[in-house]
Amino acid sequence: MKNAKAQIQQQLLEKMKQQDIHTIKVNHLVESINISRSTFYLYYDSVFSVLQDIEDTFFDELKSIANNFWSYPPNSHYLTEPHPIILKVMLYLRDHKEISKILWGPYGDQTFKIRCRKMVKQAFFPEHIFQTSQNSDIIYNIAFMIGGHLELVNCWINNDCSYDIKELTLLIYKLMYGEYNCKRKKIDA
Repeated sequence: MKNAKAQIQQQLLEKMKQQDIHTIKVNHLVESINISRSTFYLYYDSVFSVLQDIEDTFFDELKSIANNFWSYPPNSHYLTEPHPIILKVMLYLRDHKEISKILWGPYGDQTFKIRCRKMVKQAFFPEHIFQTSQNSDIIYNIAFMIGGHLELVNCWINNDCSYDIKELTLLIYKLMYGEYNCKRKKIDA
């Protein structure tokens, strides 16, 4: 039966490659994997609960990696050697590129995208370091950087992760703390 849960999730992801979640019905899923509705309802109460389960699993793992960013505080060493946490995030996304493409694709859940933006802000640009309450310019710089970084990663994923992952990690770090960085407390960069 565990296999049925995985099949349900996989089938939903397949359908989301070409259609919006709001147009996918339980019948579509159960018919395409040849299970009964009662089997579906053993695991989920709706198509949306399937998506929520997929997103939560993906998001929680990504967040647990990203939350370790400040264990390796910014310094000039990471301008030439990949930052270990950014690299782990990129490896996770590469290893889960199909689900990343779907969740961030045209039929992905907007709430999930907002959730990811908030997580990136909290993990990489925390309020206690980037004192946004004292400088409104920082708010806009951080918003720009978050959007730019997420779009950069999305572009990389949609190009089949063909750009070298270590080079991309260096680029992301340089954009965060190199010559194009936002104003912040003095950090050795």
